Amino acid sequence: MNLFIAHLSFGLVILFIIGSEFLLCYIIIIVLVI
Repeated sequence: MNLFIAHLSFGLVILFIIGSEFLLCYIIIIVLVI
């Protein structure tokens, strides 16, 4: 059970990193367009 929680938190961290990278690219595209 503890391993499952560790795996889940690791997945959330990866998802957060990918999401923040995508958000950063999206903001840069908006700034370049405007």
